[in-house]
Amino acid sequence: MRKIILLFFLITLTCFSQQKNISIESFRTNDRIFYGSIDDKYDITIYLKVENFSEDHLYVYSVKGWYYYNKVKKNIPLVGVFNPMTGLTLFNTNDKTFEKKILDFYFTGVVWDKLDEIEAFKNYNEKIFISNNTKESNSWSNNAKNLKLTINNELEDIYIFEDFKFLKIGSSIINLSNYHLNYKDLEIISKKTSTSEIRLLLKYEQFGNPNIQGMCGGSMDFGYIILVINNKNELIQFEEIEIENCRAFIYSQQLEENNKKILKYKITDSSNDKENNKTITIDTESIRLIK
Repeated sequence: MRKIILLFFLITLTCFSQQKNISIESFRTNDRIFYGSIDDKYDITIYLKVENFSEDHLYVYSVKGWYYYNKVKKNIPLVGVFNPMTGLTLFNTNDKTFEKKILDFYFTGVVWDKLDEIEAFKNYNEKIFISNNTKESNSWSNNAKNLKLTINNELEDIYIFEDFKFLKIGSSIINLSNYHLNYKDLEIISKKTSTSEIRLLLKYEQFGNPNIQGMCGGSMDFGYIILVINNKNELIQFEEIEIENCRAFIYSQQLEENNKKILKYKITDSSNDKENNKTITIDTESIRLIK
């Protein structure tokens, strides 16, 4: 289902016109299906859906779903959590109290303490671990044995929750997520069209740290992106301009300009022992970085 949706969004047409509507569209996934096998003998299907997000980390969330053996197709309920540092830890349990605690993140301490308590839970019938590191092993276990789990999905990640950004030009679509443009906010600041190309200036914003309780957790990073698309709706130029990045110790001061079509920033980089300063100037009319 997930692949079908993404293929739909990636279909592009080659017509070109200066009068096209240009916009950024967002698409979010909240569920996912995994295919795999236990002990290289028993083929299984796993379905998971996001239940709740942790209050203190943007990428930590609980999931609920089921898995079944393909030959039997009887759902075995699952609850668990996604830890961006390790992966998915899933349980089939009769302990409904702890199951609710997992789904609601009803634990004390910082986010890592909560995850440690969940992942150390012992009162389960079955436990499934799916690593987000391809070099580490997945596993299925119960009270008697621990077996190898193989996941067959040919995908780069195991996220259940994902945001995708698409640039829509008329009836054509460019998947900006292919260029890692999955920022929290992404907007078109200005555009310039001709018969041969479209130039776009985008502004992005994102949280300085997904761990809200960590350094820079309350800050917002931002910057600009210049995109150039030819008359075949192919992306031919991509330029990202970083203005503020808290964890990289990059800060900015916007400088006043008489020309309202010019954006100018003084950038301070304190990541090394010596503080470095530079000025970045962007022409929002021609959509070019002025060197």
